Amino acid sequence: SPPRGGKKPQEAGAGHAGPSAPPLPPRMSATQRAFRPAQLFKLLMCLLLDAGGDASYFFPGLGEGVDMFYAPGQAVALMTLFSSRRVAIIGFLEEALPFSDILPTATIAWFMEISGVFDVVEEFRP
Repeated sequence: SPPRGGKKPQEAGAGHAGPSAPPLPPRMSATQRAFRPAQLFKLLMCLLLDAGGDASYFFPGLGEGVDMFYAPGQAVALMTLFSSRRVAIIGFLEEALPFSDILPTATIAWFMEISGVFDVVEEFRP
């Protein structure tokens, strides 16, 4: 017997003009997003960026002065990787400020991206 409304489910849109919208793909979990090749490559780049920023700790004698030269490059790389001015500015400040190199800014940004934090931030943007 037909459902309440008198039409069978396959006839429900029979009088509707135009194509129906394609179904939305299922939302990927953070783990599924993390293991996509593009995201794994991005993680590798983030780890290398963070390791490069820590070079002043790894090699005695380089000192914090080297970070002033590294900071703009990291900011450009972060902007390229994440298309986010905020992430780039935070990365620049983390490298430019003394004794803050230990923070893995690029890797933290990667985790934020795969966990969907950036998506939530964009929803609340005016």
